[in-house]
Amino acid sequence: MLPRSNRATKTIFKIFKGLKMSRLLNKITITTLTALTLSLSSYPAAAAIVSTEPQNNDWQFAIAPYAWAVNMNGSTEVGPVHTNVDEDFGDIVEYLNGGGMLWMDVRKGKWSVFFNGLYASLKENDNTKNGPFDVSAKSDFGLFSAGITYELFRHKFANSASQFIIEPYAGARYTVISSTYTLEIKPNVFKATEETKHQWTDPIVGLRFTYDFNDNWDVIVAGDVGGTDRSDDYSYNVTGLLGYSSSDFLEEITWYAGYRTLKQKYITGSEENRFEWDMQIFGPIIGFSFEF
Repeated sequence: MLPRSNRATKTIFKIFKGLKMSRLLNKITITTLTALTLSLSSYPAAAAIVSTEPQNNDWQFAIAPYAWAVNMNGSTEVGPVHTNVDEDFGDIVEYLNGGGMLWMDVRKGKWSVFFNGLYASLKENDNTKNGPFDVSAKSDFGLFSAGITYELFRHKFANSASQFIIEPYAGARYTVISSTYTLEIKPNVFKATEETKHQWTDPIVGLRFTYDFNDNWDVIVAGDVGGTDRSDDYSYNVTGLLGYSSSDFLEEITWYAGYRTLKQKYITGSEENRFEWDMQIFGPIIGFSFEF
């Protein structure tokens, strides 16, 4: 096994490109980072608790599983390999190997605190078209977000259950990605492994607007911006959701469906160590929030 170095990196990329495997490398990287963005789809709308009374100071809790059927358009760059991306949801889930996530939201009065933790593992192995060559990749990553929201404005309409609420929010998101790429020439002729790790923390600020039509139906629109640099590290997104909760059955659960679009750009490193992610991510969202 070769030690990790710039020379090893160059050698591995040259071999991969010679085998016309650069698309495989980038699709794996795309899938990894797309899965990371899935964890953002619930923030902050799907799991949000909106108190029905302005003076309710009881502790309230919510847990919200969710799914985002993402499509992607943009580009990514890993070392010297640059790839334009146009992927639909079916392409993206192909490499998902497993994982788990947990969203929690706690409210007391006008203040609430959220936490979102996610771990996922992706794996790709291609040994069917390259004769003695076995190319594989494995990615493990974690994403942890935390922050606060505050109910800035609430208006209850007279003689109805309708109300309109405005809530700003702020927090931080920590992302860590660890990937291992392996090229093997069988049987036991040559094996090279290259490991990469990227991690960053972004501040995020935004606004959430909620309109309750009645006790059963509501609409949520949320938008935020994040990052530390307008050219190398930034993001913005808009989410719209329609929610429904039954008055007679499973009153603690609110079902959501909607749409989200997210733009991300992150650049770090140079030459073989360069990493660039410039992507527009969009698609429908479904999920539910369990409140207690």
